[in-house]
Amino acid sequence: MVLVYTRYSVDKPQRQEVRFSSWLHTEPDIRPSRLLQAAEADYKDVTDTSGIAVDPSDDEGVWIAQIFAAKDKAGFPRRIAVGRVFGSSAKH
Repeated sequence: MVLVYTRYSVDKPQRQEVRFSSWLHTEPDIRPSRLLQAAEADYKDVTDTSGIAVDPSDDEGVWIAQIFAAKDKAGFPRRIAVGRVFGSSAKH
């Protein structure tokens, strides 16, 4: 099972972080959360939309995506953090 979510940093002003947690069926408890995307900008009017899908190439990896507040030179206040979770790690 994989869960992707956002949380706010303890810094002021609050900044959004994208994190994920995983729980393998062979383990007794959920693993500690891991950072997928560090905070980049103040959290203002950003929708909290995420998605998760099993990787069709191997049926073992899981792709995760989450919108986050970004600091973008082009003026776009949002980006999507994307990562692939498999075993004990994530790549993005």
